[in-house]
Amino acid sequence: MKKIGIIIDKYHLTYKVSEFLKYLNSKADVKIYTEETFLLDSSKIEFDENLFFVKAKGELILA
Repeated sequence: MKKIGIIIDKYHLTYKVSEFLKYLNSKADVKIYTEETFLLDSSKIEFDENLFFVKAKGELILA
């Protein structure tokens, strides 16, 4: 199964993407990183996901 990572803030996670996450969880193994936690502990995180989604304002982020 594919592994997908999502970096998103708590507000959008709670109120904006619930339907998307239900769909995505049925298709892949999803790991969610909240921006607030990620920014504080980013040096301790190791990523092994195949694909990442990152919430951003007005810019396409390609990593």
